[in-house]
Amino acid sequence: MIADGLHICLIGTWAAREVLASEHIKGRYLTEKKIPTCPWVRALAMELIARDDVSAVTVLVHTREIWRSHAFEEGKLRLIFIPKYEPGQTDPFHLHGPARLQLASYFKHLSPDIVHGFGTETSYGWLAVHSGYTNIVEVQGIISELRPYLGWSHARCMATAYLEKKAVQKADGIIVTSAWGHDWACRLRDSSDVRYIPNAVSPEFLHARSDYSEPLCVCIGTLAEYKNPQMVIRAFAAVDHSKAKLVMIGEGTLKGVCEELAVRHGVADRVLFTGRITRKEVIGYLRRARCLAIGSRVDTSPNVVTEALTMGVAVVGANGGGIPNMIRDGVDGFVVAQEDSVRMGAHMKTLLTNAAYARKIGMAGLQRVRAQRSSGNVGQAHVDWYREVIARRCRH
Repeated sequence: MIADGLHICLIGTWAAREVLASEHIKGRYLTEKKIPTCPWVRALAMELIARDDVSAVTVLVHTREIWRSHAFEEGKLRLIFIPKYEPGQTDPFHLHGPARLQLASYFKHLSPDIVHGFGTETSYGWLAVHSGYTNIVEVQGIISELRPYLGWSHARCMATAYLEKKAVQKADGIIVTSAWGHDWACRLRDSSDVRYIPNAVSPEFLHARSDYSEPLCVCIGTLAEYKNPQMVIRAFAAVDHSKAKLVMIGEGTLKGVCEELAVRHGVADRVLFTGRITRKEVIGYLRRARCLAIGSRVDTSPNVVTEALTMGVAVVGANGGGIPNMIRDGVDGFVVAQEDSVRMGAHMKTLLTNAAYARKIGMAGLQRVRAQRSSGNVGQAHVDWYREVIARRCRH
């Protein structure tokens, strides 16, 4: 099969309603405006199918959006949507057993050259490791680092962290998307088994740019403790500019807290909470923005940072997780200490009140990120690593 090109199986998230007819989607998901959970899965699949050395890409999507299995095919891309029935909170306690049983027949039928599971904090990495085929696990959210902020029971955190550790230890190869993630993975595996490859970027972001037309700051992400959206609001409150605006994109348990915080700091009239919105709407805000702010306490390699930089939007970020690895401080953005909303606010103000400076900083990021991801570089790096891991397994 490899002689004719790789058959790659990805396990990750893809919004079923993007490709399936509405009659196949559960009613409550049809009206939900939500950014696809893993746009990097979609972006990577698009890069891979464009290659001559890839014969097919199949994406297995275990989802609650549907009642029964459905497939969608277009050229070399096949999406297989498989209904998820078991409650997510029970996953670590049954070792993702129901999902393993469901997917076993698909793996056998597909007989892929390699299986790439996205994430150790979900079932996807574990499913890849137990697929019976050469496999790679991509490290995304790291539960052992995230658990102080999740609000999960101790038992659920410990069980998920255990499966995360075992998936990384058992995988044939590991992909990480930041130096911070690399350091964590190398505590569990030899560095020769771990490969740094940046996320692919959705074409929509590569084809768009900010015009810096408004003193607008954007914050994108779940309104949850680990994302620390409160820091961004406190920082924005220090921006003494009546025309400056902050757009908070996302939903979460802290929405009410954040709204109250905006009122308390006297900026409620300048802070917009959009809730979940479409990718097109996100791009619409970034097209006008002068900066993106992110206050995460822990984040492996937040895609929103890459997407903002791709569009020439400077990023002001807290030094949580892999964020400092993604920003060149003072060149294409600014990195501040955790909870230092004063310094974050000072950088926001500089960018929001000076469009020329915001453009200069933003363009530095655009040039760097687009150069890294031009000419199919990300797809090439993945295929090279796939082939190396396959060869290693064959030798053993």
